[in-house]
Amino acid sequence: MKEKMKTIITVIMALLPFMSQAQSTAFTCWTIKGEQMMLTVNDGILKIPDSIAAINLCGAEAIALDCSSANPNCLYYTDGTSSVEGLPNANVVCEGVCEGLLLTDEACFYCPMAFFATDAMLRFTPRCDDEEADFSQPCHETVMLPFDVDFVIPADVNGTMPEEWLQVANFQGIDGDKLLFIQTYEGCLKANFPYLVTFAYGAYGTQILFCGQDKTVEETSAVIKGEGTYCFTGSTLSKEEEPGYFRYHRGQESYFIHTGDGMPMEPFRCFIVSVDLAGGEQASSFGQILRYVVFDVQNTRIDTHCRPFSSKACYDLQGRLLPDGNRHKGIYITGGVKVIK
Repeated sequence: MKEKMKTIITVIMALLPFMSQAQSTAFTCWTIKGEQMMLTVNDGILKIPDSIAAINLCGAEAIALDCSSANPNCLYYTDGTSSVEGLPNANVVCEGVCEGLLLTDEACFYCPMAFFATDAMLRFTPRCDDEEADFSQPCHETVMLPFDVDFVIPADVNGTMPEEWLQVANFQGIDGDKLLFIQTYEGCLKANFPYLVTFAYGAYGTQILFCGQDKTVEETSAVIKGEGTYCFTGSTLSKEEEPGYFRYHRGQESYFIHTGDGMPMEPFRCFIVSVDLAGGEQASSFGQILRYVVFDVQNTRIDTHCRPFSSKACYDLQGRLLPDGNRHKGIYITGGVKVIK
């Protein structure tokens, strides 16, 4: 018995060097819907399909990536011990830092683990659905950004952009079946916050670059909670819509249209969901529309017939609801009126 045990130990000791060099052939990844799964290395090559939004390559040794069909917004998490060939020039997160994050609104994005980006950019393309749209009119879009944006610039411009080519409005509240937005002129746009952006006529066919430096990209969170009957749900990932969702109608009319017909939610855009007081979804008929109104903060009075969520509620100039209590000196909106403290 002792001789047999000695033989087993001798065999194990002989195999230890080879066992220590062995590596896992499967890597954890996440789909564009946030589902976790595994990818397997075949013949030393790991193929990244376009359904993958992120993959954890920490500790990988002597493997090569095939990214020919990968989602352009895919994230690659690595560490100092990783030995991976074929990594892209952007979207590589090494030990929690990404030197260059380059995203496009033409593909889905999902971030399973927060990281720090020294340079971040989102290429955004204004579009219009109406076949008979008058392209001399502005284009509107809803935007939900995964990182704070310092500045916005046009790319691929043929000629001079018109004045005030980009305007941004923040959601403030509701008045019956109307959604209230407040125009803001801040350069910085916050992450995971719903914005309504208006592009001037010259922006059609032009890619818009949302840029930021030294930004934190948090784990993807699709839902923004709000008060009242409606709240926004952002979409940086793809999923099928359910009854109750509204998307912006890209024609020349100012309204959101119900899209409970299974259309996929577009990345980096906002949708509105109707909710009851308990937080559940309300049933709504297909084809229902919601008009919206945009106010200019430079006006002394916003509008006499419109009401925010509460007549006593107080908002800042970006439309964010402020908590009760003492506030710093500044300009606030309460009861639809600008108040200076």
